[in-house]
Amino acid sequence: MLNAKLVRRSSIAAFVLACSLGCSTAAELTEQAVDYQSVEFGGKLRDGRVTFKLHISCDETSAQNLPKVKFLGVTDRPTCIVRMFTFSLNGKDVSLPPKSYADLADVSIGRGVYVTTRGDLVVIHVHGGDGESAYKTRYLINSNELVARELEELDEGGEPSVTRQTYERSKPDNSHKKY
Repeated sequence: MLNAKLVRRSSIAAFVLACSLGCSTAAELTEQAVDYQSVEFGGKLRDGRVTFKLHISCDETSAQNLPKVKFLGVTDRPTCIVRMFTFSLNGKDVSLPPKSYADLADVSIGRGVYVTTRGDLVVIHVHGGDGESAYKTRYLINSNELVARELEELDEGGEPSVTRQTYERSKPDNSHKKY
């Protein structure tokens, strides 16, 4: 009986000590958000046969070096703009023209970039902005070619609106064809 009381008191004392140390340490440590400037990841699509690799890089901006485009995700000057956007399937680069991503600003790199599939399409999702200026873009890829970009943002009435820009499939250059 004496041993049971001693064990119980020791356990309670250890618990109180651990809680007081843990609580004071937790109160002293606060997590701070970080600003990501790039993301690079790869994986396999659901079928397991196709691999992909994605890289998006943003740079901080200054008033002197801003491109002359209307940026998505901002109401004033962007914090960062996408400078590099590459994607490959099975090691083969997919052509993403700079004009398809030149307007992307303040991308949510830590949580707003991911890859899915939609039927035969590979879809790259890129989210950015905040509040009323938030946007979602989806890059639709078929047979290693960008076929469309969907942009979802709030319209003037505050309702979600989706616009779709299509890209022509590249055609072989026949200008040098021999007859």
